[in-house]
Amino acid sequence: MHTLVGRFTSRLGKNYTRVVSRSLATLPKAPQITDIRNVGIIAHIDAGKTTTTERMLYYSGVTNRIGNVDTGDTVTDFLEAERARGITIQSAAITFNWNDHQINLIDTPGHADFNYEVVRSIRVLDGCVTILDGVSGVEALTEKVWKLAAEMQVPRIVYINKMDRPGAGFSRTVREVVSKLKTKVVLLFLPYFEGEEFKGVLDVVNMLRIKYVSQDGRDVEVLPAAETDQNDVFLQARAALIDQLSEFDDAVLDEFIDTNDVQTKTLVEAIRKCTSENNIVPVLCGASFRNIGIQPLMEACTSYLPSPTVPVNSNILTMLAFKVRHDPQRGVMVFVRVYSGQLKRNLQLYNTTTKKKEKVSKLLRMQADNPVEQESFGPGEIAVLLGTNSIRTGDTIVGGPKLTNAQKSIQLQPIQTPPPVFFIRISPKSVGDMRTMKDALDILLREDPSLHLTYDEEAAQYLLSGMGELHLEIATDRLVNELNARVEIGEVMITLKETFAGTSSTVTKSSVDANGGTTTVSVTALSHDSASSHEVSPVSSMSTQIIDQNNVSTVFRGHRLIDGSDVKKQVVYGITPVLARGGFYGHALFGLDFQCEVKISPEAENPDLVTPLIREATIEAISTVHDKSFELLEPVMDVDIQVPRSTMGAVISDLSTNRRGQMKSLEDSEEIGEDNDYMDISKTIWAPVDHTMYMSKHEDGKGNNVRLQARVPLRKMVGYLSTLRSITQGRGAFEMNFSKFSPVPSQDIEDVRNQ
Repeated sequence: MHTLVGRFTSRLGKNYTRVVSRSLATLPKAPQITDIRNVGIIAHIDAGKTTTTERMLYYSGVTNRIGNVDTGDTVTDFLEAERARGITIQSAAITFNWNDHQINLIDTPGHADFNYEVVRSIRVLDGCVTILDGVSGVEALTEKVWKLAAEMQVPRIVYINKMDRPGAGFSRTVREVVSKLKTKVVLLFLPYFEGEEFKGVLDVVNMLRIKYVSQDGRDVEVLPAAETDQNDVFLQARAALIDQLSEFDDAVLDEFIDTNDVQTKTLVEAIRKCTSENNIVPVLCGASFRNIGIQPLMEACTSYLPSPTVPVNSNILTMLAFKVRHDPQRGVMVFVRVYSGQLKRNLQLYNTTTKKKEKVSKLLRMQADNPVEQESFGPGEIAVLLGTNSIRTGDTIVGGPKLTNAQKSIQLQPIQTPPPVFFIRISPKSVGDMRTMKDALDILLREDPSLHLTYDEEAAQYLLSGMGELHLEIATDRLVNELNARVEIGEVMITLKETFAGTSSTVTKSSVDANGGTTTVSVTALSHDSASSHEVSPVSSMSTQIIDQNNVSTVFRGHRLIDGSDVKKQVVYGITPVLARGGFYGHALFGLDFQCEVKISPEAENPDLVTPLIREATIEAISTVHDKSFELLEPVMDVDIQVPRSTMGAVISDLSTNRRGQMKSLEDSEEIGEDNDYMDISKTIWAPVDHTMYMSKHEDGKGNNVRLQARVPLRKMVGYLSTLRSITQGRGAFEMNFSKFSPVPSQDIEDVRNQ
C-alpha cells in the first residue's frame, strides 16, 4: 500500500510538499481579474464562520497562529464587543493568497440583529461559502441568507462543518440542503471516519483519501482511492457526480459516452461552469475547530467560484461603498468594491449619490484590523478609502479626469435599509456633553445605516432605533466605551408608528425676506390610497424623497438663480422633524404622501425661508385630519420555530391564544407546493450511509422535529425564548424577522400606549 505523507499547500491533490503557501507580502500588486475571488462566508450563528476564517488565514500564511473565538484572539472579530461575546457583529474584510489567486474574504455576522451587515456584504460578492453545522443541519437564518444570495444570483458552495461532533450527519444535512434551500448539489468531498472518529475527507474529484495526521492540519496521509477500503464508496460517488454534471454539461456526457469515464480536468471545468451559472452547489465537509477540511475548501473557492466580471463601459472608475467604519487612529474608513476602471490615490472622485466631489488621502487593502497601503486597485478588488468624511454606505462613486453629466448620474443598485423595530432614549449627562454625544452618534449612523436617530422635542431626548435588543445593546456599549460619550440611556422599547386614512386640508404659508422676496409653500398630506387618485398638475420641476416610507413630493416654481436641489433639501429639513413628531398618537408618521409646492419670487436671494414654512404648514395640515382617521401601527414579525413533534400542539396554542399569532405554515403539511420537487430529489440523491438519518424526516417522512411559521406582533414576542424552552423542555428554537407594520387592534391600543 503506497502512502504519501506531505504538508498541505495551495496545490491540493497535486503537490504534497513541505513548501508553505506564499504569504500575503508576495501578492502581485495588480492581479489579473481572472485570479481574483470576492468570497463571503455566510451561516447561522455558531456554525463556525469565524473559526473557519481563522484557519484560512493561518494556512495561507497571513497569520502564524490560529485565532480562537473562545479565547477572544481572532483576527476578524477585532471589536472588543465581538471578542467579549464570541460573536461576529461587523463584517470583516481580509485579503490572502491561495493557489496563485487573490481571495478577498468577508466574514459576516450570524445573528439576526445584524442581518443588514450580511445583506450589504452579499451585494459586493461574486461567490459565497455557506457553512452549516453538521449536527443542527439547515437552520432558519441560513435559509434567509441563502435566499438573499439566490435573489442576487451569487454562486454558492456548501461546507458542512463540525463533522467531528456526536450527532453530526453529512447525508442528512445534504438532503436538507436540497429540500430546504431548494437547490441541486454535487458531493465533492465526503467524510472519512475510522470507527467513530472523524479523520479526514474523501476527495471525489481527484479520487484521493486525505487523512489528517497532525493537530495543526498541515500534515496529511494521501492514498489513491483504489488502495483504500473506501474504493466502492469512491466509485459510487464518482458515478453520481458524473451523472449530475451531465444533466447540465454536454462535454461531460459526451466524454462519458466515448470513454466510459470522465477526466478530472473535464469534471473541474464542468463544476466551475455549473456553479457559476447557479445550476448546482458543490458540497464539502470538515471540522474547522480540529483543522480538518479547510484547505480543500480554499481550493474550491479558487477552482469553482467565479472571478469578477467587468462592465462593457470599463474606462470609467465605478465603485460601491458597502461599509463605513470609524477607526480611532485612522479616522473614517470607507470600504468599496471596484466594478470598473482603476482606483488611484490622486484621482478625482465624484459621489453620484450626494452629488459631491470626494478627496482621498490614502488607499488601503484591509486585512481585518491590519491595513496595507497600496497605490491602486483594479476591477473586482476591495479597497479602503481614507480622508473622506461624507461617503455613506450605499453611495455610488465614479472617477475620471473629465466626467460627463451622464457619467455623474451613474447609480449602482443601492443597499436597502430595513426599518428599525426597537428604540432607546438617549440624552447627554450635561449640556457640555451634547457635542461629544452628537459626534459619537454620527459615527454610529455612518457605520450602520440600519440604526436610525430621531429627536423627541417634547421629552428633549434623542431616540436611537435598531433591529433588535442585542443590536441596540452593542450600539450603546460602543457609544459609551469606545466613543467615550457621556450619556443617559433608557430601556429598550418597541417602535410604534401611526398613519391615517383620507386627505388633509391643503395649508399655505407665506413669508417675505429682508429684500422683499416672497416665499410661499403649500402642503397636503394624504394616505397612499388617496394619493393614487389625487390629481397633481404637471410641472417641469418635481422630485420625490422617501422618509420612513413616506413619499415627500416637491414641486418648485421659482427663478433660475435658485437651485431646485437646494429647495428640495430645505423641504426635507423642514418636514423630517414633523414626521418624527407624529399626529394624534404622538408616534412617527408612516406610509403617507406629502405633496409640497414651493414658490419663490425673483426678489428672493435664497430658499432659507422654505424650511420653517414647510414645518409650520405640515404641522397645521396634519392637525386638520380627524382624530378618528388615525391608526396606531406596531411591528409584526415573521417567526420561524423548530420544536419537537410532541410539543407542537402546545406551541401552536400559545402562539394563537396568548400572542395573537397567525399561523402561516407547518412544514410537515401535505401541501408544500413547489417544495415537492426538491423533496423528491433529496430522497433520491446518492449520499453515503448516515446513522443520523433517523433525526430527519427524509427517512420515513416523519422526523422528530417540526417547523412552524407564524406572524406575530413583536410586543407579544418579548421574553418568548423562556416560554418556548419551558414548553419544549429546552428543545425548541426560534428566529424572527421584521415583516411589516400593522394596525394595533382597537382593544389593545390603551395597553400598547401605556407600555
